[in-house]
Amino acid sequence: MSNSPRPNFFVVGAPKCGTTSLDQSLRHHPDIFMPDRKDLPYFGSDLEFTFTYQYGERRETLEEYLRFFETAGEFAQIGETSCWYLFSQRAAEEIRAFAPDAKIVIMLRDPVDMMYSQHSQFLSGLNEDISSFEDALRAEPDRRQAQRIPRTTHFPRGLQYRETARYSDQVERYLDTFGPDRVHVILYDEFRANAAGEVHRVFSFLGLDRVLQLSSEIANPNKVVKHPRLHALAMARPTRIEDVYHAVTPARFHGRLAAAARALSLKHEARPPLSPETRRALQREFAKDIMRLGTLINRDLSSWLVDASEMPESSEVLSA
Repeated sequence: MSNSPRPNFFVVGAPKCGTTSLDQSLRHHPDIFMPDRKDLPYFGSDLEFTFTYQYGERRETLEEYLRFFETAGEFAQIGETSCWYLFSQRAAEEIRAFAPDAKIVIMLRDPVDMMYSQHSQFLSGLNEDISSFEDALRAEPDRRQAQRIPRTTHFPRGLQYRETARYSDQVERYLDTFGPDRVHVILYDEFRANAAGEVHRVFSFLGLDRVLQLSSEIANPNKVVKHPRLHALAMARPTRIEDVYHAVTPARFHGRLAAAARALSLKHEARPPLSPETRRALQREFAKDIMRLGTLINRDLSSWLVDASEMPESSEVLSA
């Protein structure tokens, strides 16, 4: 397997920060290969997923992972996107051991917006069963003790929303591991405002020429469950039918039966606005981490901060 094509750049997250849109845009470049499947994930051995749509209750082996890239031999840049690699405490070192010269792309979003969006996606993905975002935040202490975990949860660690959104240590880990010259950071708001420009900057970071036209559509809009029974079936552990399907089809096609059923069971619907009280409380809670992150990446993140005069005296609104 040593001569098999391997990825040499990684879009590592964070979740709900535009990684799906970026992944799809990168595919427009004739010199970039991206596997059919996003969020494999192979690296990040500290993150325990109770199942994946491909291999049931285990991760891919190296041989299985490399099969996703077996047709990438003629491409100048080979990449993959997995939005939880940034959150992982081990993925950075594991990626460096696998690809010492790899380049890293990080996408970041206002942590309050990211958490609110992640909660909504977890509801539609059956990873979450507390419909109120504020109540889900209050449940975090219990969930750290393995209590109040939904039966359908496939990633219990992700229910620690605050932990997911504290970016500074996560970003610093990649800067220390790969060096600032091999880490490119994109802010979600800037990506939304000028997706083509941000994607072209990624091309430049990878040493590639621009392409003429790119889509600016949102690739992963908010979803709610339309048909609960079909959705529960689609999100269930792989069935015997899927096991047979996996046995007779290439790895890159695995998971598509369940994906088709999930698409039928969901509908796109805008999230209601987050309450101002919750937003201000969380902005105060995250202020120090945001300011530290701004220093690390040399970016102005003041739009993520609330004016001091508007800050509540405490975050009791979100206390357990």
